[in-house]
Amino acid sequence: MRCFPLLFSVVALTSWSLGREAWAEPPPPSSSLQRDSADEARAEADVAGVAGVAGEAEAWKSRRFYVGVAGGFVWATAEHPQVLRSSFSAFSLGLHAGYRPVRYMSVGLEFMAFEKYMRRTDGGGDLFAPASSLEPQAGCQTCEPAKPGGKLMAISASFVTVGPRVEFTPFGEDGLYVGAMGGAAMVQGLDGSAGLGGAVRAGFRLRPVPAVTLGLEGGLQAQTFKGGSVVAPFASLILRPYF
Repeated sequence: MRCFPLLFSVVALTSWSLGREAWAEPPPPSSSLQRDSADEARAEADVAGVAGVAGEAEAWKSRRFYVGVAGGFVWATAEHPQVLRSSFSAFSLGLHAGYRPVRYMSVGLEFMAFEKYMRRTDGGGDLFAPASSLEPQAGCQTCEPAKPGGKLMAISASFVTVGPRVEFTPFGEDGLYVGAMGGAAMVQGLDGSAGLGGAVRAGFRLRPVPAVTLGLEGGLQAQTFKGGSVVAPFASLILRPYF
């Protein structure tokens, strides 16, 4: 009977020790395990970043074709057998379409045009000028007789250039770019004038959504034809969807 109190004390002490171990907080993870977890997290982030960059780099392949429209101003100096040499400003319009064989370059076809309303000059005989003056009513000893139906007193002269276009973006798919185009040129509204024309340009393009870009560009376009030429610095805004 004397051993019962001793046995009871041993059982109670053992139970108390086990209870303390059960309620004790688990030991913190070792520093090596923490480092391994951090390394794994960084590796996963690096892989995700590389995958994202690769995805962006390859996304352009699904949108190689594009069309674009441009609108702006030109400041032109024109020489033509029927136009008094002068400088004038006018609205310009451009349309283009093309294809991107590689990420940093595009090739296509472009139409550029600007138009100016012109009237007969004062004392200029048969010459037109971008002015609001009318032909004088005094007689002219050297003028040709008026054609039946009256004499043409005003026209709208359109200066058009059509040809292939190429662009190069040296710093990525968008951003700064340079380009050029060249081809056939013509002046409509005056006596038939056909020749060669071209343009050089530089601009900046951004992409508000994946399939559309907006651009601002400036440059110089020129035309040359028999008996005359046109030189026209220009500035334009460009909207270009991709497909």
